[in-house]
Amino acid sequence: YATPFKRTVNTAQPLAKLSKLPIQRYEASSGVLFLDSLLRNYEGRTVLVVGHSNTIPSLLNLLVGANEYEQLNDTDYDNIFVVAVARRGAASVTRLTFK
Repeated sequence: YATPFKRTVNTAQPLAKLSKLPIQRYEASSGVLFLDSLLRNYEGRTVLVVGHSNTIPSLLNLLVGANEYEQLNDTDYDNIFVVAVARRGAASVTRLTFK
């Protein structure tokens, strides 16, 4: 999944091509609705979500059920969050950086 911006689509493109899957678009402002749809439709599966410095942290906060993640700097492009979800509000997050 990627928002309809060129930079997010370009970020998702290599994995989509390798996996032979289309990039599905989502609206960054859809928040809880998007997240609930992902959890319902992809339970137990792996999903890539490419978003923005001000949207990914809010999705992470919904997933962990706490306000643990602050908005990222607009120039911060090297974060990868690996999330294991038991249910919304009970997820574990591992933060990686790409250098």
